[in-house]
Amino acid sequence: MVNSNGKQTEKPVAWTKSEARKVLRNLLMNDKDGTVHKMDVNDVYKLSSLFKQYNINKFEGYLSTLKRNMEKRKKQKENTANEKPPDWRTSEARKELRDRLMNDKDGAIHKMDVNDVHKLSPLFKQYNIKKFQQYLETLKKSVGDENWKTSEAKKKLRNLLMNDKDGTIRKMDIKDVQKLSPLFEPYSIKKFQRYLETLMKEMQPKPSPWATSLAKSTLKDWLENDTEGLIASMDAADVRMKSSLFQAYEEKKFKEYFKNLKESIKRERKAVQDDEEFLRHDMGIVEAKKLSSRGYPLWHKHDAKKLLRKDVQSKLHKSTVPSEFQKSRKEYKELPSEIFRKHIYQEETSQLARSYWLNKKRLSEEAKMKAKQKKEKQYLYYVDDV
Repeated sequence: MVNSNGKQTEKPVAWTKSEARKVLRNLLMNDKDGTVHKMDVNDVYKLSSLFKQYNINKFEGYLSTLKRNMEKRKKQKENTANEKPPDWRTSEARKELRDRLMNDKDGAIHKMDVNDVHKLSPLFKQYNIKKFQQYLETLKKSVGDENWKTSEAKKKLRNLLMNDKDGTIRKMDIKDVQKLSPLFEPYSIKKFQRYLETLMKEMQPKPSPWATSLAKSTLKDWLENDTEGLIASMDAADVRMKSSLFQAYEEKKFKEYFKNLKESIKRERKAVQDDEEFLRHDMGIVEAKKLSSRGYPLWHKHDAKKLLRKDVQSKLHKSTVPSEFQKSRKEYKELPSEIFRKHIYQEETSQLARSYWLNKKRLSEEAKMKAKQKKEKQYLYYVDDV
């Protein structure tokens, strides 16, 4: 900062990161009539209090550098504009050429030599003939594809394929397919083949997502029941051929699904084994205990637990109060009344909840299976026919 005597009192912000530089740059950028550019450095210095952080000599250097850099960029921009034509993708030349090709009903422009097309508009002449030829060929292909999408020829071919129940057309040579309608004749054999292959691919029904498919659940059942490891040891391509459900998926994809499913089942079996080990260990600890820490018989080991489940299922507890119900069996009497009362309510709630969720799960699984079977019918039909 500069004081009234012209001396530096504290270190100013670095010029390249300062607000002062931004303000000065904006002044110069918006100086359309050149007023700021013509001003004396002392007068420019007074235009903002931000400039006074810097002594006049340094400010003069910053001002000169900024002017010089901006002038240099301006010249570079002008030179670039003079040397390079507009970007073809957004140019007026491309729009004009596209319109001409789209409206070329008799194919006159499509048949012309590239040099003659190049002369049709001064906009085309901005681009050298080699570049223009590339643009022309790309645009011809693009326009041809766009015309195909809305053409009567595509509609006709689609109808033929939809009614091709026995797969006759799919097995025909491409030249014979092209002869099926005069609408196909204007297209070159190479383009027509590409359109036919694309249309067949579009019409091919897509299989269900693997994660929820009948194919996955079938393969999982096979692997889980493959006690001798015959399926697991087979090559994925051989397994795929064993069912039309699997053939609805690409060979490469199926190979990945097969590998992942084998690894998943392996992990599940390992987890089950680990759980069994932990359970045996914990049950060994529990078996050693006869009573809880409060001196009550352990509920999960007591005969009263099984008897109470049967009595609650039979609704015997409903016919009397808990204290009287407890007297109905000697096993119940071995527990404190307040503890036994809680177990009655717990068992009642548990049975209600279990019944509700089991029924809900059953209905959900039935609905899913019906939906899967309905979807798989069309895939099986397509695979078997084709």
